[in-house]
Amino acid sequence: MTASMRISYDDTESFHSLCHSSSVKGFTDNRKIPQNEQFKNSILALQDKMLDMDSTLDKFPLTHHFAPNLYGREMFLPAGNVVVGKIHKHAHLNIIAKGKVSVSTEEGPKEYTGPCVFTSYAGTKRAVNVIEDTIWITVHCTDKTELGAIEHELIASDYDSLERGDK
Repeated sequence: MTASMRISYDDTESFHSLCHSSSVKGFTDNRKIPQNEQFKNSILALQDKMLDMDSTLDKFPLTHHFAPNLYGREMFLPAGNVVVGKIHKHAHLNIIAKGKVSVSTEEGPKEYTGPCVFTSYAGTKRAVNVIEDTIWITVHCTDKTELGAIEHELIASDYDSLERGDK
């Protein structure tokens, strides 16, 4: 074995110490996003305008991934498009595998360049301006495997139903 090779193995104690280091990001509860009414209303107004346009979702291929109690939704976003997402009931992970996007949420605007990973709050709704071709993956906890049931579990129909905690 050369000096540059490194052997890696599952060392639970080392893993736990890594998990408690400063490199751990996100949160472990289902906290809701702080609702800035101006940003939220801007996203909803954009969505209303887009409802009158022809849908281009056929340009956004989806791939669905499953593991025990996990669902991953991978979407290809072509540059030059704008997408308004749905309201998520639960916190979840986001992976920008490649590309660059400008994202507006209830917290305001942010820019992400892949590869990167970030955690979204419950209650998040996004308007995404796709700057470069992007692969965006969301990872959700669910034991469901039928897409309609997954959406019912993960997506709120509107902000009022989110606040009421509708199932």
